[in-house]
Amino acid sequence: MNRTQYALFSPGNIAGMDLSNRLVRSSTWDPCLFHDQQMTREVLDLYRDLSLGGVGLIISGGLPVYRERFPDEPPDMPFLTYSELQIQGLAELPTVVHRARSDARIVAQLEVGYLDAGPSPILNPFSHQPVRPLSVEEIERIIDCFVEGVRHMQACGFDGVQLHAAHGGLLSRFLSPYSNQRVDDFGGSLRNRVRIISEIVSRAREQVGKFPILVKMNGTDYLPGGIQLDNFPQLAREVAASGVDAIEISGGMWDCLLRPVEELDFR
Repeated sequence: MNRTQYALFSPGNIAGMDLSNRLVRSSTWDPCLFHDQQMTREVLDLYRDLSLGGVGLIISGGLPVYRERFPDEPPDMPFLTYSELQIQGLAELPTVVHRARSDARIVAQLEVGYLDAGPSPILNPFSHQPVRPLSVEEIERIIDCFVEGVRHMQACGFDGVQLHAAHGGLLSRFLSPYSNQRVDDFGGSLRNRVRIISEIVSRAREQVGKFPILVKMNGTDYLPGGIQLDNFPQLAREVAASGVDAIEISGGMWDCLLRPVEELDFR
């Protein structure tokens, strides 16, 4: 047998996005992607090489749609929304990937950047202080920023987007019963914990139509009381019902990296 006979190298399709094979380059942290909010030659060369390497689908490093200001930023900017976080020259990235190989596909991962806040005031794993619980108004603002990001990625020429809802980021903290202990429309029941994803997808669909929207989420948090292998299938079905086109499964929260292995839940 040669490799063309393996299913891994057969064509695929996600919501109308044709893939030359089933190989996916998962998102990694690309620090150079954020250099002065300008696209850099280093990033373009990296993604060109990934395209030339033959992978069917490339998922970019995370692009923030919302974050708190950094200490060296003006104090009148407590939060930065997507319009203030856009990377100049971002449209060059899908252009380079498509020019290198016409059948290569690239999806932009969208995430919330640094934010010392969350669904509920549980302890921050780094500072060990309670995080600030988000108000409904701020949750709505974050949803709007995701929608703006999805619309902009489509305009830039990306083939789709992926919502980063794994690894302790804000969206993953809404999905997890460990970190989401709210009692309003964005917490409590399984459906309410998924509501922030559902709202992003439904509002984005009004503007981008059938543009592919993927999600990356934890199959397990490795934390007692969190997402676990036995409750993940039900959560995945609810996320799928939100209208996303594909789910990438990963695992682990920041919290589990700072705990003794004896305290982790590997079920």
